Amino acid sequence: MEEGKTPSEVRGAIGASFGERVQLIPPASGFAGLVWILPVVVLIIALAAVSAALARWRRTPLRSATEEDRSLVEQALHDR
Repeated sequence: MEEGKTPSEVRGAIGASFGERVQLIPPASGFAGLVWILPVVVLIIALAAVSAALARWRRTPLRSATEEDRSLVEQALHDR
């Protein structure tokens, strides 16, 4: 590119150097299409998992002290 070559000339040079199997952009169909769809699927699953975890975290009720807990604290303070 720095030498003023067109993108098709650069692709041709890469193909000549490394063989025609080297592709700069994988095809969007067939097995190679997973290169395009798999990261999107993983991102959606990760966002859903984080969302579910946050929702469950918010739903968890805060626990309050029972009378037994309060009496244990009072007894500990009294024994000090």
